[in-house]
Amino acid sequence: NVPEVHVMKDGDAEKLRQALEKVVNAHPYLKTHFVQHEGDVMQIRRDEEPVEILMETLHEAPDVAFFQSRVRPFDLYNDTLYRMELYTFESKVYFFMDIHHSIYDGASSLFLLRDIFVAYQGEDIPTEEYTAFDFALDELKLLKSESYGEAEEYFGKLLDGSSTAVYPLSKERVGEEPDQGELDWKISGSNITPFCQDHNITPNSYFLTMMMHVLHAVTREERITITTINNGRSDGRMMGIMGMFVKTI
Repeated sequence: NVPEVHVMKDGDAEKLRQALEKVVNAHPYLKTHFVQHEGDVMQIRRDEEPVEILMETLHEAPDVAFFQSRVRPFDLYNDTLYRMELYTFESKVYFFMDIHHSIYDGASSLFLLRDIFVAYQGEDIPTEEYTAFDFALDELKLLKSESYGEAEEYFGKLLDGSSTAVYPLSKERVGEEPDQGELDWKISGSNITPFCQDHNITPNSYFLTMMMHVLHAVTREERITITTINNGRSDGRMMGIMGMFVKTI
C-alpha cells in the first residue's frame, strides 16, 4: 500500500472529483487487473472502466486513526488497485489516496499529484501514449532478443572473480560481539549541491562514490562491486506515466 492524505482549505469537492476522474482516465494503467494465465501472472487493460471515487460528508474532523482505518489490504486478483476517497467537513476537503505498489512507484506519485493540481485548475491532461502495458511487452521482446544475451555475457565478465561479503559483520559471523561505535558527522547540503553542479554529477553519484571509498577502507578489497536499485525510467517516453519500474531484484 502507498497511502497519502491531502487537505484542501475552502476546496471544492465536486471540482476535485472531476479532476481526479480526468486524471485517472488519462492514466488508464491505474485501472489494470492481475490475472493468472497459463501459469503466469498477467495484466488486463480496463481503459473503459468508470473511475471509482468515494465521496462522503463527515460530522466531525477526521484524525490519523480515521485515515489509518482506510488503509486496507488489496485483493490483487479482484480489487481495483487504486483507491481515491473524498471527505468533506465544514470548509475542508480531505483527499485520501491509496495505490498498490505493484502498479505505482515514487515517480508515479509525483506525476499524479502534478496532474491532479493541473486538472483542478481546469486544464486538460493528455492521455498516456506509451504505457506500462507497452513497456511490459517491450521488455518481454527484449528478454528473447540477441542483445539480451550479449548483455548477460557482458555483466557476467564484469562480475567474474568477484567474491561476496556482508558488512557490517554480525556476531554469528565473527564468533563474538563485534566492536560497537557510532560516528555522527553532519555535512551541509548547501556545499554538496554546488559541488555536484560544478562537476556535472548527480548527488546520487556523489554519495555512491563516498560509500565506495568507505567500503574500500573497511574491507581492504582492491576491487569493490555493489548492487543497487535501478529506477527503470531511462526511456524518455516513461516520464509522466504510471507504473512500477523500480528494479529491486
